[in-house]
Amino acid sequence: MRRSDRRRTISGDTFLLFASIGCVGLLIIVQGLLLGNQTRSYLSLVDRLEGERITHVSPTDSQNRSRSLFSDNPVFSRWTMRDSALLTIRWVNPFGKEAVFVTVNGQNAGNLNRKGQLECKVYDGDYVEIDASNVKRNAQFVIHITGAQVYSPVDGLILEGKSTVLTIGKIKFK
Repeated sequence: MRRSDRRRTISGDTFLLFASIGCVGLLIIVQGLLLGNQTRSYLSLVDRLEGERITHVSPTDSQNRSRSLFSDNPVFSRWTMRDSALLTIRWVNPFGKEAVFVTVNGQNAGNLNRKGQLECKVYDGDYVEIDASNVKRNAQFVIHITGAQVYSPVDGLILEGKSTVLTIGKIKFK
């Protein structure tokens, strides 16, 4: 009885060894096939969807046109469940036609020229800057942030400068 149990144990261990070697070999072969454009279209079902917009038709839309699930500007995305706060940047005494832009995570969030004020939704960890590099005179900006959960920046922060990029900083929630 002992010999048959021992043979089964040895054959089971041998089977597991060869099965795992076979799986690793199969994985290497499939990954190599994914490098070719012709075989990738057969092996990867989502590869042909890469780069295409996902759209959603809203039944409340009066013209029944297709709308994107994701905003063109990720700063203004409405389709998220994360905690957010409303950041309002006001240009005190705007002058001239100099372009002043607000960037969130390096992406343009808007222009302060039209009304001298911009509101945008920010999330924990976002990095916000005011690009006032075109402004030739000293400009002041007041930062208001609504939401009690925001730790930084403080509400009422005043930034001043000319021909520079003013850093509001990283948004931190409590």
